[in-house]
Amino acid sequence: CGIDYVAQGIFFTLNGKFLGYGWKNIGVEFLHNDLYPVVGIDTNAPISLNMGTSRPFQYDLSEFHQKHANLIAPQYQFSTKSSQRGASNSCGGGA
Repeated sequence: CGIDYVAQGIFFTLNGKFLGYGWKNIGVEFLHNDLYPVVGIDTNAPISLNMGTSRPFQYDLSEFHQKHANLIAPQYQFSTKSSQRGASNSCGGGA
């Protein structure tokens, strides 16, 4: 699962596929708390979890990141003076 701070929701993925939101319009005060993943099962069948520490997530977050970048970009205005001085408009500053 993942947290979408823009939509204020918690979403689920399975084997690299987006399954949808389990909750939306969650209060910001809740999302700013520490959240921890929890799995509850009632079976003897083996399961495998990927928390992103030993291998990358199968779900490609690049489209998700781009969607959010497009939503917040209009909130930032860049002056022509800073761009004439060669200032970078990216947060990372590099290529």
